[in-house]
Amino acid sequence: MTYTAWVRFPWHEPFIWKRFALGFTLPALPAIACFTQGWGIAGLLVMAIGGWPISPRVSVNAKGLLCRWLFVEQRVPLSDMTHVRLEPDPRRGALVRRTVLSLGRHGRRELLISAPLGTLQRIERDLRSAQLSAELV
Repeated sequence: MTYTAWVRFPWHEPFIWKRFALGFTLPALPAIACFTQGWGIAGLLVMAIGGWPISPRVSVNAKGLLCRWLFVEQRVPLSDMTHVRLEPDPRRGALVRRTVLSLGRHGRRELLISAPLGTLQRIERDLRSAQLSAELV
């Protein structure tokens, strides 16, 4: 099952940098082409459409958690996860303390997944059942 959720990867993760590069080049290249042809309004329109926020998709399977955004994807293997739990948002600067899904990883910072509570509970249930099935094999 695929869910719409935001995953807060640390800055050193390749997912962040690939997403940033694609998010910059996707609207910039066609806009530059429009600007060089003298179509300024069309270039601005292309930048606005290309910069539209597209939410990432999260799916769980037997291999782990897969986070995708357009063509960029990163997998978090089940073997790397130390804990999966729902908890209040631990960020100090958060204006609203929402519930997030925390994924602990061996030797790395934990990942925080933001989504509506029902979606977070389904992701947690899917991850726990994937971990149980991996342990049985």
